[in-house]
Amino acid sequence: MELLEQLEGEHGPLTERVSQLRLLFGAVAAGERRVPTVQAELRGHLEWLRDELLDHFGREEEVYFPYLRDALPQVVPEVDRLESAHDQICGALSRMQYLTARGSRRFEEGFEHLAHVFERFAETYTLHASSEREVLRSAAAQLTEAQRAELAEVATGVG
Repeated sequence: MELLEQLEGEHGPLTERVSQLRLLFGAVAAGERRVPTVQAELRGHLEWLRDELLDHFGREEEVYFPYLRDALPQVVPEVDRLESAHDQICGALSRMQYLTARGSRRFEEGFEHLAHVFERFAETYTLHASSEREVLRSAAAQLTEAQRAELAEVATGVG
């Protein structure tokens, strides 16, 4: 599998986790789950997302994006937008983690705001994943075989 396709493929589990969170927030909104009962579950989901997103974004920002900037200067504006979205996504995720780490009473009182932050996060993530897929596919089509080999070598050892 091509390195860029592999990177794009990482979105599957991330998107699935965002969908699980959407279902959890929906269950609370529908009265199927009570707010106090979801705090620990949310913490677990958000911790997993944080770890996976930071790994994913790290690979992109430390290896792939710098390489693409050098090899394909015409994609620089798109890569800059992707990095900016990383910051927005991480900011919203950090905020959600803060809100779920509060005491149970404050968590319950602030749940509506947490749900709002999640919606912003989910929307930004979904748009970002789609944009990233387009940018990576376009970049992959523009790279020469030699550039692909060079990128694979640069990416070797990046977890």
